[in-house]
Amino acid sequence: MAAEIALTTPADAHATRGRHMRSRLRGRGAAYVFVIGSAIAVAAGAYLGQPIVMAAGPVALGLAILVVAFFTADRRAAFDFYSAMARDLGLDYHRTASVLPLSPLLGAGDRRTFEHVMHGPLDAGFAGTDVIVALYTYETHHEHFENGKVRMHTERHEFTVCSVDAAAAMRRFRGVFLRRRQGLLDHLGHDWLADMPLRRVHTESMAFEEAYELSVVEDQDDLRVRQLFSPSLVNWLAEHPLRPCLELRAGTLLVYVPGHIEDAGHFMWLYEAARGLTRRLARDLADAESGVATPV
Repeated sequence: MAAEIALTTPADAHATRGRHMRSRLRGRGAAYVFVIGSAIAVAAGAYLGQPIVMAAGPVALGLAILVVAFFTADRRAAFDFYSAMARDLGLDYHRTASVLPLSPLLGAGDRRTFEHVMHGPLDAGFAGTDVIVALYTYETHHEHFENGKVRMHTERHEFTVCSVDAAAAMRRFRGVFLRRRQGLLDHLGHDWLADMPLRRVHTESMAFEEAYELSVVEDQDDLRVRQLFSPSLVNWLAEHPLRPCLELRAGTLLVYVPGHIEDAGHFMWLYEAARGLTRRLARDLADAESGVATPV
Protein backbone atom coordinates (compact mmCIF):
# COMPACT_ATOMS: atom_id res chain seq x y z
CA MET A 1 0.00 0.00 0.00
CA ALA A 2 2.70 2.48 0.99
CA ALA A 3 4.28 2.17 -2.46
CA GLU A 4 1.16 3.81 -3.95
CA ILE A 5 2.12 7.13 -2.38
CA ALA A 6 5.36 8.82 -3.46
CA LEU A 7 6.80 10.66 -0.45
CA THR A 8 8.79 13.87 -0.62
CA THR A 9 8.56 14.22 3.16
CA PRO A 10 11.73 14.56 5.27
CA ALA A 11 12.75 11.33 7.01
CA ASP A 12 11.48 12.49 10.39
CA ALA A 13 10.31 15.48 12.40
CA HIS A 14 13.90 16.48 13.24
CA ALA A 15 15.52 16.07 9.84
CA THR A 16 15.67 19.80 9.03
CA ARG A 17 16.37 20.99 12.58
CA GLY A 18 20.09 21.46 12.03
CA ARG A 19 19.54 23.58 8.93
CA HIS A 20 17.04 25.82 10.70
CA MET A 21 19.28 26.16 13.73
CA ARG A 22 22.29 27.17 11.65
CA SER A 23 20.17 29.68 9.78
CA ARG A 24 18.97 31.30 12.99
CA LEU A 25 22.38 31.41 14.62
CA ARG A 26 23.88 33.04 11.52
CA GLY A 27 21.11 35.61 11.31
CA ARG A 28 21.46 39.25 12.25
CA GLY A 29 18.97 38.95 15.07
CA ALA A 30 21.07 36.47 17.07
CA ALA A 31 24.22 38.53 16.42
CA TYR A 32 22.58 41.78 17.55
CA VAL A 33 21.19 40.18 20.71
CA PHE A 34 24.57 38.66 21.60
CA VAL A 35 26.62 41.82 20.93
CA ILE A 36 24.25 44.23 22.64
CA GLY A 37 23.50 41.88 25.52
CA SER A 38 27.19 41.17 26.10
CA ALA A 39 27.99 44.88 26.08
CA ILE A 40 25.29 45.49 28.69
CA ALA A 41 26.58 42.62 30.85
CA VAL A 42 30.17 43.89 30.67
CA ALA A 43 29.08 47.43 31.45
CA ALA A 44 26.93 46.28 34.37
CA GLY A 45 29.77 44.16 35.74
CA ALA A 46 32.20 47.04 35.50
CA TYR A 47 29.76 49.40 37.20
CA LEU A 48 29.14 46.93 40.04
CA GLY A 49 32.78 46.00 40.31
CA GLN A 50 31.93 42.34 39.65
CA PRO A 51 34.36 40.73 37.19
CA ILE A 52 32.36 37.50 37.34
CA VAL A 53 29.34 39.29 35.84
CA MET A 54 31.54 40.67 33.08
CA ALA A 55 32.83 37.16 32.27
CA ALA A 56 29.72 35.06 32.87
CA GLY A 57 27.20 37.43 31.28
CA PRO A 58 28.21 36.85 27.64
CA VAL A 59 28.56 33.09 28.26
CA ALA A 60 25.07 32.83 29.79
CA LEU A 61 23.64 34.94 26.98
CA GLY A 62 25.27 32.74 24.36
CA LEU A 63 23.83 29.61 25.97
CA ALA A 64 20.39 31.19 26.10
CA ILE A 65 20.59 32.06 22.40
CA LEU A 66 21.56 28.45 21.63
CA VAL A 67 18.64 27.04 23.65
CA VAL A 68 16.12 29.38 22.02
CA ALA A 69 17.52 28.62 18.56
CA PHE A 70 17.33 24.86 19.23
CA PHE A 71 13.68 24.81 20.30
CA THR A 72 12.65 27.25 17.56
CA ALA A 73 14.42 25.12 14.95
CA ASP A 74 12.86 21.97 16.39
CA ARG A 75 9.36 23.40 16.02
CA ARG A 76 10.13 24.52 12.49
CA ALA A 77 11.47 21.08 11.57
CA ALA A 78 8.31 19.46 12.90
CA PHE A 79 6.26 21.83 10.73
CA ASP A 80 8.39 20.90 7.70
CA PHE A 81 7.79 17.19 8.30
CA TYR A 82 4.07 17.13 9.04
CA SER A 83 3.09 19.75 6.46
CA ALA A 84 5.04 17.84 3.79
CA MET A 85 3.41 14.58 4.89
CA ALA A 86 -0.03 16.17 4.56
CA ARG A 87 0.86 17.43 1.10
CA ASP A 88 2.06 13.99 0.01
CA LEU A 89 -1.16 12.41 1.30
CA GLY A 90 -3.35 15.02 -0.39
CA LEU A 91 -4.61 16.38 2.94
CA ASP A 92 -5.02 19.88 4.34
CA TYR A 93 -2.66 20.81 7.17
CA HIS A 94 -3.23 22.80 10.37
CA ARG A 95 -0.78 23.28 13.22
CA THR A 96 -3.62 22.87 15.73
CA ALA A 97 -7.34 22.24 15.44
CA SER A 98 -10.36 21.11 17.40
CA VAL A 99 -11.64 17.58 16.79
CA LEU A 100 -15.07 16.44 17.92
CA PRO A 101 -14.95 13.69 20.59
CA LEU A 102 -16.73 11.12 18.43
CA SER A 103 -15.03 8.17 20.11
CA PRO A 104 -14.22 7.51 23.78
CA LEU A 105 -10.49 8.08 23.32
CA LEU A 106 -11.04 11.44 21.61
CA GLY A 107 -13.15 12.57 24.57
CA ALA A 108 -10.88 11.22 27.31
CA GLY A 109 -9.27 13.17 30.13
CA ASP A 110 -9.69 16.69 31.45
CA ARG A 111 -7.97 18.55 28.61
CA ARG A 112 -7.33 17.58 25.00
CA THR A 113 -5.06 19.01 22.30
CA PHE A 114 -4.57 18.10 18.65
CA GLU A 115 -1.39 19.15 16.87
CA HIS A 116 -0.18 18.81 13.26
CA VAL A 117 -3.71 18.03 12.13
CA MET A 118 -4.29 16.70 8.61
CA HIS A 119 -7.75 16.50 7.09
CA GLY A 120 -9.17 15.42 3.77
CA PRO A 121 -10.49 12.53 1.68
CA LEU A 122 -9.33 8.99 2.43
CA ASP A 123 -9.08 6.94 -0.74
CA ALA A 124 -10.50 3.80 0.83
CA GLY A 125 -13.79 2.10 1.55
CA PHE A 126 -16.68 4.53 1.44
CA ALA A 127 -17.41 7.15 -1.17
CA GLY A 128 -16.55 10.59 0.14
CA THR A 129 -14.88 9.25 3.26
CA ASP A 130 -12.89 11.85 5.20
CA VAL A 131 -10.00 11.21 7.56
CA ILE A 132 -8.43 13.31 10.31
CA VAL A 133 -4.83 12.47 11.21
CA ALA A 134 -3.27 14.17 14.22
CA LEU A 135 -0.91 14.02 17.15
CA TYR A 136 -3.33 13.80 20.05
CA THR A 137 -2.67 14.43 23.73
CA TYR A 138 -5.10 14.29 26.60
CA GLU A 139 -4.35 15.24 30.18
CA THR A 140 -5.70 13.85 33.43
CA HIS A 141 -5.57 16.01 36.55
CA HIS A 142 -5.22 14.44 40.00
CA GLU A 143 -5.22 16.10 43.39
CA HIS A 144 -2.82 14.87 46.07
CA PHE A 145 -1.55 16.06 49.44
CA GLU A 146 2.04 17.18 49.80
CA ASN A 147 3.43 18.83 52.93
CA GLY A 148 -0.10 19.41 54.18
CA LYS A 149 -1.20 21.17 50.99
CA VAL A 150 -3.42 20.06 48.13
CA ARG A 151 -1.47 20.00 44.89
CA MET A 152 -2.52 19.19 41.35
CA HIS A 153 -0.68 16.48 39.40
CA THR A 154 -1.10 16.34 35.64
CA GLU A 155 -0.45 13.25 33.49
CA ARG A 156 -0.08 13.48 29.72
CA HIS A 157 -1.21 10.65 27.46
CA GLU A 158 -0.01 10.86 23.87
CA PHE A 159 -1.35 9.12 20.76
CA THR A 160 -1.20 9.37 16.99
CA VAL A 161 -4.73 8.99 15.64
CA CYS A 162 -6.54 8.50 12.34
CA SER A 163 -10.24 9.26 12.66
CA VAL A 164 -12.36 8.04 9.74
CA ASP A 165 -15.96 8.99 9.04
CA ALA A 166 -17.83 5.65 9.03
CA ALA A 167 -21.44 6.71 9.56
CA ALA A 168 -22.66 3.74 7.51
CA ALA A 169 -21.39 1.40 10.23
CA MET A 170 -23.34 3.01 13.07
CA ARG A 171 -26.31 0.64 13.05
CA ARG A 172 -24.28 -2.54 12.63
CA PHE A 173 -21.52 -1.74 15.14
CA ARG A 174 -22.57 -0.07 18.40
CA GLY A 175 -19.18 -0.19 20.08
CA VAL A 176 -16.07 -2.23 19.22
CA PHE A 177 -12.73 -1.58 20.93
CA LEU A 178 -9.42 -3.19 20.04
CA ARG A 179 -6.55 -2.32 22.37
CA ARG A 180 -3.11 -3.65 23.06
CA ARG A 181 -3.16 -6.29 25.75
CA GLN A 182 -2.25 -4.90 29.16
CA GLY A 183 1.13 -6.05 30.37
CA LEU A 184 3.06 -5.20 27.20
CA LEU A 185 5.96 -2.80 27.65
CA ASP A 186 4.00 0.00 26.01
CA HIS A 187 0.82 -0.48 28.05
CA LEU A 188 -1.80 2.24 27.80
CA GLY A 189 -1.73 3.37 31.43
CA HIS A 190 -4.90 5.38 32.11
CA ASP A 191 -8.03 3.47 31.08
CA TRP A 192 -10.50 5.83 29.43
CA LEU A 193 -12.95 2.93 28.96
CA ALA A 194 -13.04 2.01 32.66
CA ASP A 195 -16.55 3.40 33.20
CA MET A 196 -18.01 1.79 30.09
CA PRO A 197 -19.60 -1.69 30.56
CA LEU A 198 -17.72 -3.90 28.11
CA ARG A 199 -17.27 -7.60 27.55
CA ARG A 200 -14.48 -9.49 25.87
CA VAL A 201 -14.74 -11.24 22.52
CA HIS A 202 -12.15 -13.93 21.86
CA THR A 203 -10.72 -15.25 18.61
CA GLU A 204 -9.02 -18.53 17.77
CA SER A 205 -5.65 -16.86 17.10
CA MET A 206 -3.20 -17.26 19.98
CA ALA A 207 -0.93 -14.56 18.52
CA PHE A 208 -3.84 -12.13 18.34
CA GLU A 209 -5.00 -12.95 21.89
CA GLU A 210 -1.49 -12.40 23.23
CA ALA A 211 -1.21 -9.01 21.53
CA TYR A 212 -4.72 -7.56 21.83
CA GLU A 213 -7.88 -7.26 23.88
CA LEU A 214 -11.05 -7.14 21.77
CA SER A 215 -14.05 -5.76 23.68
CA VAL A 216 -17.58 -4.72 22.75
CA VAL A 217 -20.52 -2.96 24.39
CA GLU A 218 -23.18 -5.13 25.99
CA ASP A 219 -25.73 -4.87 23.16
CA GLN A 220 -23.26 -5.56 20.34
CA ASP A 221 -23.97 -8.64 18.18
CA ASP A 222 -20.95 -10.96 18.52
CA LEU A 223 -21.55 -12.58 15.11
CA ARG A 224 -21.14 -9.23 13.36
CA VAL A 225 -17.88 -8.63 15.22
CA ARG A 226 -16.54 -12.07 14.29
CA GLN A 227 -17.47 -11.47 10.67
CA LEU A 228 -15.58 -8.18 10.70
CA PHE A 229 -12.55 -9.71 12.42
CA SER A 230 -12.07 -12.47 9.90
CA PRO A 231 -9.08 -14.82 10.23
CA SER A 232 -7.17 -12.86 7.59
CA LEU A 233 -7.72 -9.55 9.44
CA VAL A 234 -6.86 -11.12 12.80
CA ASN A 235 -3.60 -12.52 11.42
CA TRP A 236 -2.76 -9.21 9.74
CA LEU A 237 -3.26 -7.30 12.99
CA ALA A 238 -1.26 -9.82 15.00
CA GLU A 239 1.69 -9.53 12.62
CA HIS A 240 1.55 -5.77 12.07
CA PRO A 241 4.73 -4.09 13.37
CA LEU A 242 2.82 -1.13 14.86
CA ARG A 243 0.14 -3.16 16.68
CA PRO A 244 -2.53 -0.62 15.61
CA CYS A 245 -5.57 -0.25 17.86
CA LEU A 246 -9.09 0.84 16.95
CA GLU A 247 -12.38 2.14 18.23
CA LEU A 248 -15.57 1.75 16.20
CA ARG A 249 -18.23 3.86 17.87
CA ALA A 250 -20.88 6.42 16.92
CA GLY A 251 -20.13 6.15 13.20
CA THR A 252 -16.42 6.78 13.68
CA LEU A 253 -13.54 4.43 13.02
CA LEU A 254 -10.56 5.56 15.07
CA VAL A 255 -7.24 3.86 14.33
CA TYR A 256 -4.44 4.81 16.71
CA VAL A 257 -1.18 3.92 18.40
CA PRO A 258 0.21 5.20 21.70
CA GLY A 259 2.84 7.93 21.37
CA HIS A 260 3.46 10.69 18.84
CA ILE A 261 4.88 9.28 15.60
CA GLU A 262 7.76 11.42 14.34
CA ASP A 263 9.14 9.49 11.36
CA ALA A 264 7.82 8.89 7.87
CA GLY A 265 8.03 5.08 7.95
CA HIS A 266 5.92 4.57 11.06
CA PHE A 267 3.55 7.35 10.03
CA MET A 268 2.83 5.63 6.72
CA TRP A 269 2.35 2.29 8.48
CA LEU A 270 -0.39 3.86 10.60
CA TYR A 271 -1.98 5.69 7.68
CA GLU A 272 -2.03 2.53 5.56
CA ALA A 273 -3.44 0.58 8.51
CA ALA A 274 -6.31 3.08 8.65
CA ARG A 275 -6.89 2.68 4.92
CA GLY A 276 -6.80 -1.10 5.17
CA LEU A 277 -9.19 -1.25 8.12
CA THR A 278 -11.56 1.17 6.41
CA ARG A 279 -11.62 -1.02 3.31
CA ARG A 280 -12.26 -4.10 5.46
CA LEU A 281 -15.14 -2.37 7.23
CA ALA A 282 -16.63 -1.18 3.94
CA ARG A 283 -16.44 -4.68 2.50
CA ASP A 284 -18.12 -6.13 5.58
CA LEU A 285 -20.96 -3.62 5.32
CA ALA A 286 -21.37 -4.30 1.60
CA ASP A 287 -21.54 -8.05 2.25
CA ALA A 288 -24.13 -7.52 4.99
CA GLU A 289 -26.20 -5.32 2.69
CA SER A 290 -26.16 -7.90 -0.10
CA GLY A 291 -26.75 -10.83 2.24
CA VAL A 292 -23.38 -12.44 1.49
CA ALA A 293 -21.87 -14.08 4.56
CA THR A 294 -18.32 -13.00 5.27
CA PRO A 295 -16.18 -16.02 6.19
CA VAL A 296 -15.48 -16.31 9.90
